[in-house]
Amino acid sequence: METISQEVGAKPRVRLVAIGGDLRLTGREGTTLEAQAPPRGDLEVRSVAGTIEVSSRAACLIFLPEGTQVSGDAVGGDVRIAGLRGDLKLGTVGGDLSLRRVGRCEIGRAAGNLAVHRLRGDLSVGWVGGDAHVEEVEGDVSLPAVGGDFEMREVTGSIRADVGGDASLTLSPRAGSESSIRAGGDLICRLSAQASVRLRLRAGGDLHAAIPGERVQGEGELIVEVGGGGATAELSAGGDLSVRPGGVTGEAGMASGWKDDLQMRVETQVDAALAEVEASLGSLEARALGIDPERLRARVRRAAGRAQRHAERSRERQDVGSRNVDINFGPFGTSRPTANDEERLTVLRMLEQGTITLEEAEKLLKALEGGA
Repeated sequence: METISQEVGAKPRVRLVAIGGDLRLTGREGTTLEAQAPPRGDLEVRSVAGTIEVSSRAACLIFLPEGTQVSGDAVGGDVRIAGLRGDLKLGTVGGDLSLRRVGRCEIGRAAGNLAVHRLRGDLSVGWVGGDAHVEEVEGDVSLPAVGGDFEMREVTGSIRADVGGDASLTLSPRAGSESSIRAGGDLICRLSAQASVRLRLRAGGDLHAAIPGERVQGEGELIVEVGGGGATAELSAGGDLSVRPGGVTGEAGMASGWKDDLQMRVETQVDAALAEVEASLGSLEARALGIDPERLRARVRRAAGRAQRHAERSRERQDVGSRNVDINFGPFGTSRPTANDEERLTVLRMLEQGTITLEEAEKLLKALEGGA
């Protein structure tokens, strides 16, 4: 594994000149950029006119300060980005694109699937070849061309999406926002209880609007005004279209928010642990050895899910006002894990220390999960 480290400051500008394989960008505290690639990947990190330029003919793993602004033209493989507060602008992604806990994002094309979770800013992707899953975006969403299915929830701004397949939405539009979602197949929309929106509905198949509000039946469309109509939304489906009540309020909403916060802490710790494992083991070379690191990642996430569910059950037995549950994944948390989680953490620590190989770790985790 070839490694290059460079002091870049807290809020550097980084340009990805060319990445030939998969790319992982992980934000972390500090002011150091660390880039890793397999040997003979021709990894380069250089400073040009106040911008840090990174290039690699092979896959690349990069740790960046959290405030980094990232731009680039093309990445040949899959892209996974987590924990960056700065703006992100990429031209073309050759595979799947995963964005978690990042700032404003502008992407030209993503050839595979799109997965977005917890964005602090607008999201724009010009073309998505596969499915798109978008949740918890603090801004506007623009997806003018999605080849597959579309799933969305908890977007605070306006939404523009044109989907080739089916669409499933949870809509809670802010006042003054203007949204338009079109699906080539069926479309299901769940409208939050607090929504104030004027809906314009069109469907090639059946149209159901099981929501209260003033209705106007037009030629080929139904207009429904809910809660005064502070926002506007046009929903169109080539197949069936269904609008139904959704969302939670009161104590149920508080419980849901607590679970989301817990999930975020779990995901943050797991992402950090996996990134450190990749850095210490050089797992970017794993595929060349016939080992699939994604299987290991999936198993660790399943273990995190079980830990989360255990914590939720414990939380339900506590007083509603107590919210001090934490999840520990190695050195990134503070509370003591359960016995089963301790066994899995031992496997991760052995990986980090180089005591066992990635393939051996996979077998151990599979055994711990009962052959899953």
